[in-house]
Amino acid sequence: MTGWNIADVLEVVAAEVPGSPAVIQGGRVVTWRELDQRAGRVAAGLLAAGLPRRSSVASISATAPSTSSRSTPA
Repeated sequence: MTGWNIADVLEVVAAEVPGSPAVIQGGRVVTWRELDQRAGRVAAGLLAAGLPRRSSVASISATAPSTSSRSTPA
């Protein structure tokens, strides 16, 4: 996996096991498919706001399942 980033890994795992739990907190479960879709929406929003492609982005939140972070796509 040399040269891969978290976005690459997320896409591969989401394709292989889309319905499997990725995040479990309390009674809330987010699947790999949902996590990938959320990350894609965040990346699209960042691109629309003018962030250059392949920029590194960090997210800090008190609530893990409802947030995600991802590098913008190539």
